[in-house]
Amino acid sequence: MQLPPEHLDRGEISEWHPYFGVDDCDATAAAATERGATALIPPVDAEGVGRLAMLRDPYGAVFAIIKGEPPTS
Repeated sequence: MQLPPEHLDRGEISEWHPYFGVDDCDATAAAATERGATALIPPVDAEGVGRLAMLRDPYGAVFAIIKGEPPTS
């Protein structure tokens, strides 16, 4: 997916990140930061998706955690 022009104008680039499913996004983000991770995006609700956070581990790898919402019929 191509980034919108306003993102490209700021010098941002498209990136891929692994997402790990978790039972509690807030508790997992807190545990990760206590162990040396940096919160790039603290836990936030994403409508229709769930609750997610983006982190960087102590070695520089970026990853996300997500507690997905159950599908609705």
